[in-house]
Amino acid sequence: MKITDVVIDANATIGANPLLVDVRACYVYVDGKKTENIEGYRYVVALPDHELEKIGHAYLLEKWRLRYFSKCRGY
Repeated sequence: MKITDVVIDANATIGANPLLVDVRACYVYVDGKKTENIEGYRYVVALPDHELEKIGHAYLLEKWRLRYFSKCRGY
């Protein structure tokens, strides 16, 4: 089996009706220090089908479009 052939069923994995519980800004860091510049946002959802376990995804803002950014600081 190739990893590219795997299909994930989101409803079977995280359940139905995830709840948005938090939105946090992700800041730019320069030389290990946080700046005031926002580079994206982390969205945190609670999963009712999994005892309200929380998961989060961060999105990086870049040139008027969103792209996935896996390492967002500040969460």
